[in-house]
Amino acid sequence: MTEKYLHYLWDKKTYPIINHPIQNGQSISVLDYGIYNINDSGPDFKFGCVQFDNVQMHGHIEMHLKSSDWYKHKHHHDVNYNNVILHVVYENDIEVVQNGFTLPFIELKHFITSKGFQTYNKGLLSKSAFPCQRYIGEIDSVYFNSMLIRAVEEKFSHKVKFMVNHSLWEPKSVLYVFLGQAFGTNVNKTPFEELVKTVSYNDLAKLPTGKRKAFLLSLSGIIQQESLLSNRSQSIWQFKGTRPNNSPSIRVRQFAELVASFNFSLFNDVMDVQSIKQTFVSEIERVWSLPNNEMQKPSRQMINLLLINSIAPYFWFYGEYVNNEFFQELAIDLLVSIPSEKNSILRKWKELDIKPKNAFESQGLIALYGYYCCRKKCLSCTVGQKVLNR
Repeated sequence: MTEKYLHYLWDKKTYPIINHPIQNGQSISVLDYGIYNINDSGPDFKFGCVQFDNVQMHGHIEMHLKSSDWYKHKHHHDVNYNNVILHVVYENDIEVVQNGFTLPFIELKHFITSKGFQTYNKGLLSKSAFPCQRYIGEIDSVYFNSMLIRAVEEKFSHKVKFMVNHSLWEPKSVLYVFLGQAFGTNVNKTPFEELVKTVSYNDLAKLPTGKRKAFLLSLSGIIQQESLLSNRSQSIWQFKGTRPNNSPSIRVRQFAELVASFNFSLFNDVMDVQSIKQTFVSEIERVWSLPNNEMQKPSRQMINLLLINSIAPYFWFYGEYVNNEFFQELAIDLLVSIPSEKNSILRKWKELDIKPKNAFESQGLIALYGYYCCRKKCLSCTVGQKVLNR
């Protein structure tokens, strides 16, 4: 038995986990198995949802062969595991307590057969991330393209919902948060969200320009963390799994440099895609030409990522804010004008000979994978429905 096999079973949902009894006579239902965290450090499945009796909990799910592996792997010293809501193990040999909370668990050894594990090892079970892989090339492209549009709109809607849930409707504050999320990328998105909640746009705007950068850096904790390199597991910032240029040490400083002097009214009179791109690039050039700015300037690739993950969502949000679809069409057109990103999810699509031509298509593929393929929501996907109707 291997932990990877447990990941495979959980990811493929090949056994039902519904109303299983756990400790203290409680029962558990898994409402959302979460997203398989293949490349990043941290819990194995992120953003799951479980229900204990009548109480729903949202958070991460960790898997081990034995529950005692939690301590063996030193997760009890790592704050990134404080949001784990469920411990899924092959054998429960010890109670696990994290951040003062006794972790609920599911023990799998009574539900897994040795024959299934042998079949898995022989490669007889499909390990593809895409349930419809075998037939996807036979489906009319019109259905696939409609799902890309739907997935991008869903991704934008999730971002708007985040703002609404945090009572953020003032455009400058929203742009500030979107910029923070974009600088965090997938690996450090959560710490950046915590930072922009700790130092809101209104808090920042009240300070003299010269003090804003130091204030952000101080409250981010990144400087203090750099003086404790041997104890990084205690930090909310993820250093593992980041390339040198994407290290939180660099990204936090770049974010602080940018927003300390950024003109948050920049797009008030911008009404076309080319102007949006030129205005944003010019503003970055202006900020990095200021005296005492010694931090390296964001690369062209990073600027494109900021346009994709902060500026385009901002215009989508603004369209809802002023109830004008023109700005949402502008957000889509902006994505179409930017080259596709490159990441592990898009490499998976490439194996199916599906290659995005621009950022709109790449964002659609990323969202389609995260919202539907990973979650096996084939019945909710136009492409999946066509495959199943065969």
